[in-house]
Parts: sequence; C-alpha cells; structure tokens
Amino acid sequence: MRRSGSSLLVLLGVLGVAVVGSAAEPPRTPVIVSPGSAAGVAVGGGCPTFSWGTVAGATSYELVIYRVGDAGAEAAPVLRQHLAGTANSWTPSLDRCLGRGGRYAWSLRATVDREVSEWSPASIFSVPGKPTLAEVDAALGVLRSYRESVASREPGTVVGSRVDAPVKAPIARRAEGKASGAVERKEAKRREGTRKDKGESRPRERRPREGRQP
Repeated sequence: MRRSGSSLLVLLGVLGVAVVGSAAEPPRTPVIVSPGSAAGVAVGGGCPTFSWGTVAGATSYELVIYRVGDAGAEAAPVLRQHLAGTANSWTPSLDRCLGRGGRYAWSLRATVDREVSEWSPASIFSVPGKPTLAEVDAALGVLRSYRESVASREPGTVVGSRVDAPVKAPIARRAEGKASGAVERKEAKRREGTRKDKGESRPRERRPREGRQP
C-alpha cells in the first residue's frame, strides 16, 4: 500500500508539472507580412494596409506603430490599435493616416486565453514626402466622379470642357422666338391696315382751278 501511495503521489506531481508548464508557455508570436522589412521600404501613402499571419486560437491582437527618428533617437509611438482575433489586416482611417516624409516601424502581438505573446520583430517602412502618381490619379478620379454627379443633378453645369445642358432648352427657345416673331408681324399688318383705312375715309381738299372766278 505504501508503494502504491508513493507511486500515485509521484504521478500526480508529474502531471501537475506538465499542466503548469503547458499553461506557462506564451502564444506563438505573429508573423508580419507587410508593409516594411528589417531594412525598410517605401510605401505608396500614409494609410497603408498592415497584414500578418494569424495565430491559432487568438482572441485579440495589439498593433503599435512608432515613428523612427534620427540615429540614436528614441522611437515615439504614434498609433496603437486593438483588433479582433479573427483579423489578419488593418488599414487606418483617413483621419489617422501617418504623416508624410516620416520613417516608421510597427510590431504586433497576440493574446490567446489571456496569455500574451512576444512582440513580433519590428518591420520598417517610410512614407514619401510628396503624393505618388497613383495618389494623384486617384484624387483626379474622385474629382471627376464628383463633377459628373453634380452635372447629373444640375443640368447646364460645366464639367471640364463639356457642357451638360438640357436637350429641350434650345428647342423651346427657338419655338418661343418663332411665336414672338409671328405675333410681331401680325401686329405690324394690323397697324398698316388701320392706317390705310384712316386714309380712305379722310375727305380730299379741292383746290380751285386757275382762271375761274368764284
């Protein structure tokens, strides 16, 4: 009995160590996909899409972005975002875009059942100081769409070099001009006829003939 009791205690001790050891292991560290690299790359704008490989069983992620200063300067956090465990990408909204002309680094960590993983190795990228050609084209496309939508609501609006005028307006104006001309001609004929009538009813003055005495 003593031997069996000792064996049971030893077995329970081993199982306890195994359970405690497995619970203490942190979740797997997320792997960054884009943007950036260890050396640093340029991105197309201040609102890039951040993507990563998912961690099995993750309940949430925490993403942080730092602005990298000059050599030796401490990086300052500029954005921090908490995301659902099912997410594998995130794009900042327009009001949270990163400043142009800056160099940035971002990192990510996962939470699984209240256990937090290590931060992923930082990935570095830079935002150009001037708009890219793609951004300019996109902005022009938005402007063109806006002008066309305004023109569709308000006929006659100038869109670039084209005038969106109503089709029936010139026809109506021509018909109105013809009607007005016909009325004027009719009125002129009436006045002329009136003058003729007045001339025929007026008595003619008789002049005395020469050589005849009154």
